[in-house]
Amino acid sequence: MRQNKDMQALRETDKTKTQRDRLHGEIKDYSLQHRVEIQWDLNEDATRERMCRLIIDDYEVIVDVEELMRYLRWV
Repeated sequence: MRQNKDMQALRETDKTKTQRDRLHGEIKDYSLQHRVEIQWDLNEDATRERMCRLIIDDYEVIVDVEELMRYLRWV
């Protein structure tokens, strides 16, 4: 049983690394009316300043990840 849990943790780690290396991810929109995506590692400056791009349909914004995380704790 222990070995199964260890292997499951390894598979989850691989999945996380795969997602990170893709440099973008899709965020589920529960209204099912919009396409939402997040992109990171935009360029060296954005990485250093911890910025990411949020895309909703055709609208794009670049936001500070630290600020976003600070507000997300209230959700």
